[in-house]
Amino acid sequence: MGEFNPYAPSQASMASRPVSAGAGENVWRDGSVVVMLHGASLPHRCVKCNQPAEEPVKTRTVYYAHPAIYLLLLINFLILLIVYLVVRKKGEIDPGLCAHHRQRRLLGLTLGWGGFFGGVVVLILGVASDTAVAAIAGMLMMIGAIVAGMVWGRFVYPKKITKEEIRLAGFCSEYVVELPEYRG
Repeated sequence: MGEFNPYAPSQASMASRPVSAGAGENVWRDGSVVVMLHGASLPHRCVKCNQPAEEPVKTRTVYYAHPAIYLLLLINFLILLIVYLVVRKKGEIDPGLCAHHRQRRLLGLTLGWGGFFGGVVVLILGVASDTAVAAIAGMLMMIGAIVAGMVWGRFVYPKKITKEEIRLAGFCSEYVVELPEYRG
């Protein structure tokens, strides 16, 4: 046949990770929340407009900790960080995005990171030149960039993760309606 070529591109599939038989039975809707079992694969549609997702769909790791844990910030940030790293739960998901929403997310992340580092530069220049207005503008620019990156860059997020299932929010209603009702 042919000889082994170490420079040949990979023959691995670009499709999402394999799941057990009956994958359609592993993802449901519970109101506006998507419920999925660990190891299940989401339908390959855009989570924001329900159009076919652009391949390859990237697998992402999401983390969840109960919101009450953030009250530890009132005590000490280091304590919050340690407790969060110990009690957080992890899940693997593969949400799809169409070309339009993938571009929008990339733009949001670019604006967020670019604005943040631009704000750092303006803040440093303001402090170095002893200009309070520039320093405050740099600080506000950093905060605005963080908020913009979070709003435009995040597309689905965990509501709760247990040993059996992952509950996600952030999907468009058309996507959620096509899923079977959760009977759990």
